[in-house]
Amino acid sequence: MLEALHNTLAHQDYTGNARIIVPEYVDLLEIVNRGAFFVRQPEDYVKTDRVPEDYRNPFLVEAMANVGMIETMGFGIRKMTLRQRERFMPLPDYDLSDPSHVKFNLYGRVVDEAYTTLLMERGDLPLADVLALDRVQKGLTVEPDARRRLRAAGLIEGRSPHLTVTASVADATGKRAEYMRTRMLDNAYYERLILNYLDQFGSATRRDLDALLLGKLRDLLNDEQKRAKVSNLLTRMKRGGLVKRVGAKSTGRWERV
Repeated sequence: MLEALHNTLAHQDYTGNARIIVPEYVDLLEIVNRGAFFVRQPEDYVKTDRVPEDYRNPFLVEAMANVGMIETMGFGIRKMTLRQRERFMPLPDYDLSDPSHVKFNLYGRVVDEAYTTLLMERGDLPLADVLALDRVQKGLTVEPDARRRLRAAGLIEGRSPHLTVTASVADATGKRAEYMRTRMLDNAYYERLILNYLDQFGSATRRDLDALLLGKLRDLLNDEQKRAKVSNLLTRMKRGGLVKRVGAKSTGRWERV
């Protein structure tokens, strides 16, 4: 998310005197900025190690790179895509239908269980196939060559444009039950657990909240990732005006607002 926001700051068309808009939903984060996609198309930076030939705001990019906010090499789009793939989540995408704006979409919830399970089982899939499967699960158009390739591999079914990721892939692996057990629960569920705890006990240390949540987070996350998930969740709730931290970061207590 931070990578996406920094990219947006670097490429905003500031001549329009417009703000960057960040609508946040339960399962989706959008970042909308003024100006068309500056150089080439997003897919050009996902599929290869291509870097931008130029920047809309070169002096701003240089300043942001100097303070460590972004990488001057321009691998941000590819990095975000690969990170979502590692999490078995829908890939980030761009809506360029409005030529005066760019809308970036970052997904926080499973769209199609068959797609997610397929990524879990087939870590050897080429990135081009993962990109195409992601479009299938979102109901977007898929290029004919990619469609034929996925169909030949038995990864999709149905007739265009009503394609679906092959559900039998998940069934054939015998791992659907495991996936259903370990799938990511909604942030709203964890928020309710925290709020209920605070209602009952008045306040909680970070250790208290770790004890409450770590055992309930999906098994695919290691301990470090689980603690990071709790940190992100508390930050989200704090920004949303649900909770506040009283005292220092390491020793403070969390309370309801």
